[in-house]
Amino acid sequence: MNAIIAVFAMAVLPQAGPVNYVPIVQNKKWGYIDAKGKVVIQPQFDGARAFTGPLAPAMKGDKWGLVNRDGAWTLAPEYEFIGDFSMGLACVVRNGRIGFVNASGQIVIRPTLPWPVADPPFVPKFTEGLAGVIVEANDERFAWGYIDMAGNRMFDATFFYGGEFSEGLAAVATEAESWGYIDRTGKFAIEPKFQYAGIFRDGLAPVVKDSKFGYIDKSGTLVIPNKYSDALEFNEGLALVLDGEQYKVIDTEGKQAFAKTFPELDPLALELFRFSEGMLVFIEENAEGEWLWGYVDRSGKVAIPAKFQFAGLFKNGIAPVTIRRGDDYLEGYIDKAGNYVWQPSK
Repeated sequence: MNAIIAVFAMAVLPQAGPVNYVPIVQNKKWGYIDAKGKVVIQPQFDGARAFTGPLAPAMKGDKWGLVNRDGAWTLAPEYEFIGDFSMGLACVVRNGRIGFVNASGQIVIRPTLPWPVADPPFVPKFTEGLAGVIVEANDERFAWGYIDMAGNRMFDATFFYGGEFSEGLAAVATEAESWGYIDRTGKFAIEPKFQYAGIFRDGLAPVVKDSKFGYIDKSGTLVIPNKYSDALEFNEGLALVLDGEQYKVIDTEGKQAFAKTFPELDPLALELFRFSEGMLVFIEENAEGEWLWGYVDRSGKVAIPAKFQFAGLFKNGIAPVTIRRGDDYLEGYIDKAGNYVWQPSK
């Protein structure tokens, strides 16, 4: 994998299910360590992502398969892509078509669904028993629908876009700037009246109305005014919003949680800008004009100074980070004190 793909393969640690083994790279081969930094699967793969259950995606050449905790192949590396496990199933892509495998590595939904070319790649996952997938595709449009965990098509409705379910609702678009929320029966719980709608977390979801971001509750009522240029989903009761030229952190009442603000977020890595185990990544420009990544805690205090090229989410007390030496990007893991549990390597 190239440097940027390698960075994000490590940076977004899965947030569901047990995560005991995480990927490391050494001498351009990938293996796994546990949360204490002990090598548990020797580096031998051409790419790897974290365990989100008994299996993990790994690469041989340019193909993905699944390995178990002994490092043995459970699903042969014959796929263009394999997603992380969610609700015991993982998306697989073969011959440009999407299907799903279970935690034993068995195909439970055959790869027949369209897989559009996208960057980053479109990777559906099951949440609350359903997955939003593209059910029809041609040169002019995609039509999104929902399937259950047996692959059965749920309700006849199709959408311009269908998001994941969270807190009983999924954001869908009927056209480019007409977003609302459906329940698990496919009926609109909140009519499509927004220009954009995000995922519900902590009972709130970011939406765009009159070209400004705010937050609604599950009745569709705007409870935090639409006055922001950007707003991310809540996590651990806090969320980032763009107020003027600075991002600030607000609580679920819309109050600023602490005084520190942030001038910059990486639009390609918005998934990383949320609290994980009480820590939030931020980006700061140093004296040489280089943008570096660090962490603040829930009080806004800098817990780990900005000194990394990239920094990821904490899980089980550790987080992936990337540093640069010359032209090389090296990936490692730190604890919440900023100490390395795995020294950066490549």
